[in-house]
Amino acid sequence: MNQSDAITAEIEKEIQKASGHMMLKAFTAPLRLLVVWMKQTNERLLELETQMQKTEL
Repeated sequence: MNQSDAITAEIEKEIQKASGHMMLKAFTAPLRLLVVWMKQTNERLLELETQMQKTEL
């Protein structure tokens, strides 16, 4: 797991904790969307890095 995946996982864990609190529950839906976007961005960056490494060889 690289650093960006670890950060994303930590944020996701904190959002899950916050969704258990009645006062914070309304704010967790947009944050969940942010985590999905972060995961997709991490995957795309990894693919891009892999392609760049292949072209350098």
